Amino acid sequence: MNPLQLSPRSFLQIAGILLFFILISCEKDPDVVGLGVTPPQDQIFGERMDTATIIAYSVLEDSLKTNYTSLNLLGSTFDPVFGRTDASFYTQFLLSSVNVDFGPNPVVDSLVMYLGYNGYYGDTTVPLTLRVYEVDENMYIDSVYYSNQVTQTKGVELAHMTFYPRPKDSVMIDTIKVGPLLKVKLSDISKDFANKLLNAPKEVMASNAEFIKYMKGLQVKVDPVSYRGSMLYFNLTGSLSALNMYYHNDSVDSLRFPYIVNEYSTRYNYFGHSSYLLADPNFRKQLIYKDTALGNQLLYLQTMGGVRVKFKFPYLKNWSKDKKIAINEAKLILPNKETDGEWEAPAKLVLLANTSDGKLSQMTDELEGATYFGGSYISASHEYQFRVSRYVQALVNHSMDDYGLSLLISGSAVRANRLLLNGPKNLERPVRLQIKYSYSN
Repeated sequence: MNPLQLSPRSFLQIAGILLFFILISCEKDPDVVGLGVTPPQDQIFGERMDTATIIAYSVLEDSLKTNYTSLNLLGSTFDPVFGRTDASFYTQFLLSSVNVDFGPNPVVDSLVMYLGYNGYYGDTTVPLTLRVYEVDENMYIDSVYYSNQVTQTKGVELAHMTFYPRPKDSVMIDTIKVGPLLKVKLSDISKDFANKLLNAPKEVMASNAEFIKYMKGLQVKVDPVSYRGSMLYFNLTGSLSALNMYYHNDSVDSLRFPYIVNEYSTRYNYFGHSSYLLADPNFRKQLIYKDTALGNQLLYLQTMGGVRVKFKFPYLKNWSKDKKIAINEAKLILPNKETDGEWEAPAKLVLLANTSDGKLSQMTDELEGATYFGGSYISASHEYQFRVSRYVQALVNHSMDDYGLSLLISGSAVRANRLLLNGPKNLERPVRLQIKYSYSN
């Protein structure tokens, strides 16, 4: 067969190959699509940037509202960065039933407070010393209580015990195995307080309104630790928590009356940070002496009315001066400084917008949903990410007054986390704002 004579099938195969190479040679850079066709003023370009200037530094939090939270914290922790943090709580106990009759000649056997565990933070191999006092000041259901607020007590110890926290171990109560709880005897030092409850006048036992005037509540606290320590989470309104009076009378040998905590009980947490006198010197320079430039290297976050981070992006407002910008995606990426697991990283962070009056408000990006917005810890990369596309677009468009953003740890009133983040000029893995955008001249 003459090599110049091709079959129709072979001719089509060769033609297809030639067409493929012609198409490849005509491909253009996707970032300059339209050049030579679109008028110069309408050309659209795509870019990515992660070098936007970020101003970031940590500040001390204001006092935190802590009444009627889902959990109450108790404990003491110490670490070389944040120093010492202490948590105690105040709570009212109410009658489980009114007009109770303790029977003929009742006698106290014991008075025991049970506190149902609901988690912990820190090192439970370090013992804690607990103390309980009777409150000597009225607490009101319609009042607001803050984390720096102190309520007066009678100053007489009702309980004093040193214990190792066991927030995962089941225990036996009245021959029944129940979930983890802390058992505190309030009748070992003296039975005076127990007898006060047992011998309460009839009018006091007629209603909880009268009872909380008679027994205003209890303060539960622990002694400060000097090394590590732990914060214990208790569900005071749960079924495992109660103040149980065990007694007998002339008719019955073994009796029990519970005093309970419920949604009508005033309760709140006190959090103390010892004015951060024991914190790391660099921490104190940035937060106490307000050397905000130190935030370029290291940022601090802490719950319990502790520390938050402020962010500003000062030059984005000038970005669209000579071109039209469309933000395709903007991510704020926050690398964890500590990856050794000594202090557990918080599960979630919260990013809020600062307002003109110093308050915090929800960001528009968060309206897209938690999955889109982000904030959860990514353990594989040891970082947190937030999508802030709408926020960045508004900055570029000059469509809002910008007072910056605030970063906090989620659950500040019910969790004891702390966190170190790399600052925006840290040489390892800096905080950065990663932007994908399109623009036209």
